[in-house]
Amino acid sequence: AERHGAPRGGAAFVTGAGSSITVDASEVSSNDATSTDGGGIYVEAGGSATVTGASTFDGNKAFMSTGRGGHFFVDAAVLSVTGPSSFINGYATNGGSVAFTTGSPTVTILG
Repeated sequence: AERHGAPRGGAAFVTGAGSSITVDASEVSSNDATSTDGGGIYVEAGGSATVTGASTFDGNKAFMSTGRGGHFFVDAAVLSVTGPSSFINGYATNGGSVAFTTGSPTVTILG
């Protein structure tokens, strides 16, 4: 997913309990959250995101002055990253690469 824009989750917005997304050996780049969080991917409460393989997140941005998570915003959800993935050039006021809330999120990064 490249060069998309949305209020939340420029490339993808994972919404609702039980919803999920898997990024496998893919590129998510140059996406923008235009009014809030998660320049690349926004994962809402109860959802999950998995990044596997050699995935690349590059140049994703959460623009607002309170924007969180240039590449990922995890809102009381689950983020799992396994394998040799790259997170570069993410931009946000809070959490240039990954930001998460305090509502019991789970963030695991291996590899």
